[in-house]
Amino acid sequence: MDRVFDDALIGLPTAASDWTNGVLKHHLNEYLASHLPEFRGDFELQPEPMAKVTLVVYPKLPVVRTVDLSMRSDTIPSFTLLGHRDLAQSKVDELVGVPVAFVQRHQAELEQEFGQEMDTLADFRVLHMKTNVDIDAAERLRMMSRSNTSRYRLRLTGWQDIGRKDILQHNADDNLLFRVHAGRMLSQQDEYFLLFDLMPQQMNWDWQMGLDRRLNSRFMDRSATTCVPAGLCSGVSQQLAPRWQLRYEYRFADHLGEAGLRYKMHDFLSLEYVLDRHQNWLRVIGDF
Repeated sequence: MDRVFDDALIGLPTAASDWTNGVLKHHLNEYLASHLPEFRGDFELQPEPMAKVTLVVYPKLPVVRTVDLSMRSDTIPSFTLLGHRDLAQSKVDELVGVPVAFVQRHQAELEQEFGQEMDTLADFRVLHMKTNVDIDAAERLRMMSRSNTSRYRLRLTGWQDIGRKDILQHNADDNLLFRVHAGRMLSQQDEYFLLFDLMPQQMNWDWQMGLDRRLNSRFMDRSATTCVPAGLCSGVSQQLAPRWQLRYEYRFADHLGEAGLRYKMHDFLSLEYVLDRHQNWLRVIGDF
């Protein structure tokens, strides 16, 4: 920017400054149109042998007025990210007042910068987290960050079965259940995991361990050893679409198969239609 004023002013008499304003304004607008097209500029000139220029740059409308920040994770409980929300919010609030077109032009760099800053946090480094950011630039800007680890799977879910009857193979008190999934990735395809289930209505608990094997990017084959009570189960699941998933599990202990079609309403809530050879029911699933 200095070069614009140097080229126009150096060598001119100080008394000629009044009639050079129009030329300076033209050169300034040309420079901003080339290097910073989302802004316009104005200046005040004090014509002296050492000239002083005060430059003010104004954003062009529309500008970012409000920001909606969402932080999610598919490999650790999303609520564990709340401790970093103030830091993330202060970072994204820096975009308030910035022209929407500027954010769109530099979207890739802004997304990368935001993700890298999150990944330098101490607990993110311990878990080997990688943050991917998606910005939807508008006057009401939306930013979604997804932070995931390639080494671990830590999830907390709960579900409520609606319309599931009390039969020999099932106790109706188990219709409400909370599950903790703790897994360690052995490779990109294989995960060793432990499941801890709590049935609060009868204050009973159960646990399982097993191995997930991902056959490809959209198909997962799960075989799990159930330790309490003793038994074995296996299952497969298929991602039909971003929000739809089909699964089938078979429990050798009670010789009962179970199929489910799940619809993901949003990151924290899913609905699943489940059936076995005895009955069918609706399952409401919360992902914390």
